[in-house]
Amino acid sequence: QAADIKAGEAVFNNICAACHAGGQNLVVSEKKLSKDAFSKFGVKDVNYVKAIIAGGQNAMPPLGQVLSATEIDNVASYVMSQTEKNWS
Repeated sequence: QAADIKAGEAVFNNICAACHAGGQNLVVSEKKLSKDAFSKFGVKDVNYVKAIIAGGQNAMPPLGQVLSATEIDNVASYVMSQTEKNWS
């Protein structure tokens, strides 16, 4: 089943935007949600993003107990779609 980008945007705005509004990273500024940062830090595809969301990474807490698998799929797909558009 295809991810629901609109639902992913809602999850992002409710949970992720506190640190990642507009694709930024307010905790570790170089680790933005951008094509350049994804390339630099080895984020290759949506599955990698889903794993980070679910399991956490460094300062980012794991959200696998907070979000359902569907919500993780949706928000990861939203992040990838926005990254492709440089959050514009």
